[in-house]
Amino acid sequence: MKTKQFTLLLSITLLLVTSCKNNSFEYKYADKEDTIACNNAPANIELMKEALYSFEYELIANYSRKTANVSQGYAAYMSTALSERIPNANAISEHTRKVIAELKKEKDLWVISNGKYTLNYHNDLITCLSDNFLNENLQTTLKALISTNSMSPKLFGSPLRTQIRNATKDKFLGTFIALDMYYSKLMDIDFSKVPLPLELTKDGTLTPVKPQLPPSASKQ
Repeated sequence: MKTKQFTLLLSITLLLVTSCKNNSFEYKYADKEDTIACNNAPANIELMKEALYSFEYELIANYSRKTANVSQGYAAYMSTALSERIPNANAISEHTRKVIAELKKEKDLWVISNGKYTLNYHNDLITCLSDNFLNENLQTTLKALISTNSMSPKLFGSPLRTQIRNATKDKFLGTFIALDMYYSKLMDIDFSKVPLPLELTKDGTLTPVKPQLPPSASKQ
């Protein structure tokens, strides 16, 4: 009897260990400053923090490489965000791809139709984000668009343009932009078929870019 109990316990332990390994996700930016707090929203806040910082890494790497300025990255990305264009999947770092995979697990955060993801504007997290925008006009505009079921990145884009450089200070706004105008455009891409971005090394070979935020990226 004891042997059977031991065998069962061992099997459960091995199953748990295997499950943890399969679901492991490295929080690369865990030591960075916290971003948002939404006590009434059943969302993975640590993942939202990771998503924001990983998004801002991509802004620097792909939209503001020369200056490594996050604010300029936000401004430069707006033309892509407010159009039908999808960010270049080939330029997206390995870590951001892992973030996308984790975001897909936040089921209530997305509306999925025919395999296409759009942000669920009626999710409690989105309510929390909009309630905490530093700019009250943006708060009012977003809430009005959502309440009338007319919200779209294009419609919200016009008032957002005037405040976009404040997104680095307003982490609630930055998180909303990241989810609605960046990640939602990439959720239905099969990254297993997309090569990692390449960079030319000193010895003249091309290797996958390691997603490491440059020191100067802290410039706002």
